[in-house]
Amino acid sequence: MKKFYLILIALLVLGMMAFSTVNVIIDEGHSDQYAQSKLTDMVKTLESSGYNVIFSTSEITPQILSQGKILLLANPKSLSDSEITAIVNFVQDGGGLFLTAQSNYKKEGHFDVLNKLLGALNAGFVFNPDEVEDGSSNYGDVWEVKISDFPQTPFNIANGINVIKFYSGCSLAAPGNNPLQSGNGVYIIAQTSPMAKQADTDSQTYSYWQPPFPVGAAQIIGKGRLVGFGTAIYSNYDWTTKGYDNAQLTLNILAWLSGK
Repeated sequence: MKKFYLILIALLVLGMMAFSTVNVIIDEGHSDQYAQSKLTDMVKTLESSGYNVIFSTSEITPQILSQGKILLLANPKSLSDSEITAIVNFVQDGGGLFLTAQSNYKKEGHFDVLNKLLGALNAGFVFNPDEVEDGSSNYGDVWEVKISDFPQTPFNIANGINVIKFYSGCSLAAPGNNPLQSGNGVYIIAQTSPMAKQADTDSQTYSYWQPPFPVGAAQIIGKGRLVGFGTAIYSNYDWTTKGYDNAQLTLNILAWLSGK
């Protein structure tokens, strides 16, 4: 009888582990791109898919990060050195970071902040100060770009994804003002059509000779994982539009970041 109860307890523990929730911390304390009110559709889906969402308006500290497995940062306006250190340690120790930018239109993208963090992470990509436009593949204006090219990678993040909405975002480049290519541990997971162009560039922009331009990338950092996208793809504006896979791609990204 004792052996039976031990087996039963073990099965219960394994069952709880299998269905344990993943805590996702969404920062909204650094003038991020989207506030909680613009993310309700995503939150509803996540909470029915095994995730628990924690919105944080506080300074990013080790104590805050210890509450979650994944951190979402959407174009933060500022990050202190101590916050960057906390995020780097969080990722190095096994956390997942989903980092997004915006376009360089009217200087919306905070590239100095974002790329300082990526540099501290020794990431193989940076956010490129430009705006991706496409006169052929869009869902309205040229900056409302359709992305339908998802290169195959060992991470399989974009499996089953056909097209997403990419609103007023930037491209990605390699550190040192170089073109981003898959290799050395970093993989392009989304890129534009061959008809796209770069707009709103400045002296810090890497100008590609020709499209397609990378707009999403993934990399393993230490024991953790990093995904970067040129814009946040998961707002209410993007989440429920029929014919687009923003929701599924976001779920795929979070699953990969969590180690599922």
